[in-house]
Amino acid sequence: LDTGDVAAARPLREAFERFSVLVVRGAAWDDEALLSFVEGFATLFPGASVERSPPGPDVAKIANFDTETGKVLRADSRQRRFLSGNYLWHIDSSYKRRPALASFLLAR
Repeated sequence: LDTGDVAAARPLREAFERFSVLVVRGAAWDDEALLSFVEGFATLFPGASVERSPPGPDVAKIANFDTETGKVLRADSRQRRFLSGNYLWHIDSSYKRRPALASFLLAR
């Protein structure tokens, strides 16, 4: 899958509209490749104000470890307590005047 190919993204967008979820197995994407795919799929706009990291403000790293050191966050850390809200059911950006079409997750 060429992440920068807008024409290739069209059938994926149609599949998303039909099934509401897509899983791309075996994709060895980095942050830049994911952003390139998303830009072919839909218009980007910034999400919640959580920790931002390279390649820019459109990527929020949500993890139970420190993204700089790789060490697991202590259970009583402020960041880990903040992230615990993600364990509850929620819809990203549903409260905005123009809600998000989708959220893209890159699991590594």
